[in-house]
Amino acid sequence: MPPQPPPKAPRPPFGSQISIDAKGNLSVGALWQKWTRHVSQCTVQTLDQTGRRVTVTRALTIGLFALGAKKKTGHVTVIVATQAGETKVHKVPANFAEQTLTWAVAFNLWHQAVYGF
Repeated sequence: MPPQPPPKAPRPPFGSQISIDAKGNLSVGALWQKWTRHVSQCTVQTLDQTGRRVTVTRALTIGLFALGAKKKTGHVTVIVATQAGETKVHKVPANFAEQTLTWAVAFNLWHQAVYGF
């Protein structure tokens, strides 16, 4: 049997300003602040004022149910690290918190399966 190609890396959430190329290099940020490296680990911290609040527009459109449909505010922090010890801290809007956390777990599992560390 021919050897199986390694699985593709999981795609980061759209709008998080994180992207990954075919070689497994991760790019964080946009334009002149773009940081591209071969990343070995991603960590997500959710302690940066990630809150939920009720907006006037939501209260007027859905009434009492606005208490259950609160708007997410703040940021989550994504920390990416290379094997050499370089790190980059990147803030992602709270709207993408769940998707970003899911992606980070999938990325770490993918990296461990492909590279063994």
